[in-house]
Amino acid sequence: MHIDIVSDVICPWCFIGKRRLERALTLRPELTATLSWRAFELNPDLPSDGIQRDAYTSAKFGSFRAAERLYAGVSLAGRAEGIEFAFERIRRVPNTLRAHRLIRLAAGEGCAERVVEGLFRAYFLDGLDIGHTEILAELAARSGLDQAETRRYLMGDAGATEVRAEELRARRLGIHAVPYFILERGYAISGAQEAEMFLPMFSRRRRRPPGVGGGLTPLITCYAEAATPARLFEGVRLPWRGDGDSRRRPASVSAATAASVFRRSRQPGSQAAHSGCGKGRTRP
Repeated sequence: MHIDIVSDVICPWCFIGKRRLERALTLRPELTATLSWRAFELNPDLPSDGIQRDAYTSAKFGSFRAAERLYAGVSLAGRAEGIEFAFERIRRVPNTLRAHRLIRLAAGEGCAERVVEGLFRAYFLDGLDIGHTEILAELAARSGLDQAETRRYLMGDAGATEVRAEELRARRLGIHAVPYFILERGYAISGAQEAEMFLPMFSRRRRRPPGVGGGLTPLITCYAEAATPARLFEGVRLPWRGDGDSRRRPASVSAATAASVFRRSRQPGSQAAHSGCGKGRTRP
């Protein structure tokens, strides 16, 4: 099973979503999953060297106290997934273009998963500036890449055009918040859903509708803005480009399945299924 993950490495819900996906996969040990990390910049207009976090949070949330309340909820959700967010250590909000270029480089070397994990941990646990070339080169070396070669790569602009094209493609598909998970290029889950929310999709991909595969394929999105459980899984026309040119009708998931997953996701102690970063949602 192939899973495309659209995310940004300064999005705390993307880190939480990564853990929840990992937990979901452990619940289906018979599945073999390959992951592709797709670029999405929450703050593409930031200066290349980033911005002081205090200035950013004041501009974004109006006050430190408002930001503190918001991050308290994020920390609670993270702790449930074994993540001890250390927001107080973060001094700068980076421009993540270089980080996404590094992930792209790592993907070509077969170590993207290690690099992504290293970036999340460096930023959210250690408070490192993951927009800084030298820090990125050091993180790359820990993941198996050559530090000097990575430094030279990051000091240039190789991969930047491809990263921006990937981001543009995601936004044209209607993706405005992350994390966003696309399974087998046919089904999508929006937000840092609870692990149990992935399970119907894992089962569904075994019974993929006729014609779903190559070409422009339909996606199913799970929108937590839905007022009722039956609307959580809503068929939409969001083609993820493949090898062909055809358009096909979106597949569907039963209201009963959606309602069952919705109830489990809202049990005491469960975080809201719609948690994510981006338009209309929490940003770091």
